[in-house]
Amino acid sequence: MFTNISWTDYLITIAVLSVIYYTIVILLYYTAELKQALTQKEQAYSLNNDSGNSHMDIPENTEVNEPSLFGDDDNFNEVEQLITALKSVIADAAGIKPEEKNFRHNLSLTLQQYPSIKKSPLRSSINELVASECTKLGTLTLSEEEVEMLW
Repeated sequence: MFTNISWTDYLITIAVLSVIYYTIVILLYYTAELKQALTQKEQAYSLNNDSGNSHMDIPENTEVNEPSLFGDDDNFNEVEQLITALKSVIADAAGIKPEEKNFRHNLSLTLQQYPSIKKSPLRSSINELVASECTKLGTLTLSEEEVEMLW
């Protein structure tokens, strides 16, 4: 009965059954981790290719563990803090309409408080965010190049 099965047929059958078995095990026990990993890659991809938007929105309560994009959690937290601080400075300036020199100085001081982000790949997105927030709130019209000089 077993003499009609060659070793090649036996090994191919074992390989196919092993792939099916491990696929089922992975799907049963690691579904949540797979979804999380896919979601993080999609978010990182959309952040890298998000040149069409007028500013960068980083959703709150989003975990991104992409080392090449943010480095570690501390850098990601710093980026969030910087964005919050910049929005606050711009919103405050919109209420009181300061002189252009003072406003630029305040933005520069805020940006200089985060030296680790100065070399981050997100720097251009932060520049774009500042320019769009200034335009949106009507404080002062700044281009991305002007914001770049404030670093």
